[in-house]
Amino acid sequence: MLLAGCTSARLAAKTSTEEQNIGFFGVGEPLAERSIMENLSIVQAFEKIEWLNVSCLREWVWRRMVFSGDGGGLNPENTDVLNDVLARAQSLNVSVMGMVQDFPEWMTQISGDSQAVPYRNLTEGSPYQEFLTQYEESWKTLSQAFPIIISWEIGNEYNLDDFLHPEGYDYNTSTPHFSLGEKTDIITDLLYYGSKGIHTGNPAALTVMGGLARNTSENGLAYIKDSLEAVYGNVESGEWPSTNSSDFFEVACWHPYLFTLEPNQTNWIEPNNSIRNLMVAHGDVNKPVVFSELGYSDKIISEEAIAEYLTHSFALAREDFPWLKTLYWFRLVEINESNNNNPKGFGLFNLDWTAKPAACSYELVVPEFPSHFLPLLFLGTMPVVAVNCQKRKRYPDPIKEW
Repeated sequence: MLLAGCTSARLAAKTSTEEQNIGFFGVGEPLAERSIMENLSIVQAFEKIEWLNVSCLREWVWRRMVFSGDGGGLNPENTDVLNDVLARAQSLNVSVMGMVQDFPEWMTQISGDSQAVPYRNLTEGSPYQEFLTQYEESWKTLSQAFPIIISWEIGNEYNLDDFLHPEGYDYNTSTPHFSLGEKTDIITDLLYYGSKGIHTGNPAALTVMGGLARNTSENGLAYIKDSLEAVYGNVESGEWPSTNSSDFFEVACWHPYLFTLEPNQTNWIEPNNSIRNLMVAHGDVNKPVVFSELGYSDKIISEEAIAEYLTHSFALAREDFPWLKTLYWFRLVEINESNNNNPKGFGLFNLDWTAKPAACSYELVVPEFPSHFLPLLFLGTMPVVAVNCQKRKRYPDPIKEW
C-alpha cells in the first residue's frame, strides 16, 4: 500500500528478477482524445492492448479536452470518455500513466498556442505567477478526479522549443524562444508546482518527470543528460522551495529515440546508462526510470526493420537497464494521413486494425529474455521471437506496488 509522504519507502529499489519483470511492457496512445476527435474505437483499441499483453498505458490527458472552456470545471462529456478508457484499462489490470502537456488560454491568457507560457516573473500578481497558480490547481483537480491514474507525467519534451516557448513563437523559425536557462527555470517550476498539485489531489499518486527529449544534433542523447543536469542544478541551488529532487519528480523519464538507427552498445546502451549515472551522482540511486516514448516511423525506415529494432530495444533494455521500470512504445495505432499535427508511421497497427510486423514482434517479445540469445540478434537471425512464444503473465504496475 502507498502511504502519503513515504517517498523513500515506496521508491525502494527492486532488485530480484521477478520484480524487474513487473510492468515492463508499455504503449502510448491518446485513446480518449482520438475517440472524441476521430471516433477511434476504444473497444478495438483494448482488444489489441489485451492481445499484445500490454502492462502499462500512457494516456494523453489534455486540459483543453477534460476542462470546461474557461477552466472553471470539468467537461462531463469528455471526462466520461476518459473514464471509459480508464475503466477498461483497470478491467485488464493495465496501469495508466496520465501525461498532461498543454497550457490552455484560461491558464496563460495566451490565445492560439497551448504550449506557450508567460515569461518567468516571480513578482506577486504577475502573469507568470497567476499562471503557476492556475497550473498547480489544475493538477490538483486532475489527480483528484481520476484516482485510477496512479502516476502522472508532468509534461512532454519541455526541453524542446516546440513544446515550451513564449507567446508569438513561430514553429517554422523557432523564434522567439526561451534561452536554455529560462527554459530550465520554467521546467523546474512546472515540476515542483505540478508535483505539489498532484499530491494535494491524490497523495498516493506518483509524479513522473515530463519525458526529456534528445535534439537532432550530433550529440543526440547527450542533450537529455545536459537537460537533466540543468534541472538538478536548479533543485540543488536552494533557490526553489525544496532541495529534494523527489519534490519535483519521483520517477525520472526520457525519450531515447534513435530515429533511424538500430540500437546498440555505442548509440543506446552507453548514453542511457550515462544519463542514469548522472542521477546516481546526484543521489537518486533508487529512483526509478521510465522511457515514456520510444519508436520508429515506417515513413522513414521499413516496417521489417522496425519489427527487428523493437525486439532489439526491449531485449537490450531488459539486459542492460535494471533500473528501467517501463518502456512505453510509441504508438498503438496509426494516425490518419489527413492529420498534419502528428508524426505518422509509428503505429503498431494500421487504422483498419491490421497488425504491422512490429505488432507481431511486440506480441512475441519474451519476458524472460535469455541473455545467451543476444549475440544472435546482431547476426540478423532474430531467433528469439520464435522461442517461448506463450502469452506473458500480466504483471501489476511496478510503481503502484511500491
